[in-house]
Order: sequence, then C-alpha cells, then structure tokens
Amino acid sequence: MLKLPFIKVNEYEIIDSSGVRVRLVRETKKFLIWARNKGLYVASLSWNIRNIALEALKAFNIQHLFNDHYVEPHPHKGITMKKHWRKIQIIFRERIRLCQIIY
Repeated sequence: MLKLPFIKVNEYEIIDSSGVRVRLVRETKKFLIWARNKGLYVASLSWNIRNIALEALKAFNIQHLFNDHYVEPHPHKGITMKKHWRKIQIIFRERIRLCQIIY
C-alpha cells in the first residue's frame, strides 16, 4: 500500500514516503482534458484507499479533470461500477447503456 505524503518528481512521476514510484501514462492528462472538453462525464474507479488515491491524483494535478471518484477498498470493481452507473443515470435523468461508457 502506498504511504503518504507523495513527493512529485516530475509531471508524470511521484514517490510515496517509502520510496515507491508511481508513474502516470503520459497521454492520460491529454485524454482527460479532451474528454472533459467534449462534455463527457469522467470518473475514476479504483479499489484503493480513498484518501491515498485522491492524494495521488492531486500530486499529478489531475484530480480536477474528473467529475467524480469512485474509490472503494475492495477488488470488486464490477460492483462499484454498477452502483455508480445507477447513480450517474439518476444525475443525468436518462438511461445510459454500458456500451456508452469508456473504460
């Protein structure tokens, strides 16, 4: 498990307090900006510890590019995704098919 605080090495790499390096795929930020500019709803889905995951996104300065974060500390992403998929349908007041979601 990653340990806070994070130290930013550069735009694409951070290190946690125990020396573990975390790298961001270079095109990630560009893709997130593109998606938001297209009006897409962008959410993170993770089975990490919420505060640690959010701190990593902050360290990379990309947390603001997401509409929401679905972070729960278990490996059952399908359950988390289904629960939040229902929430998104309520937010948008329309049925959203799974094929309309980019993973």
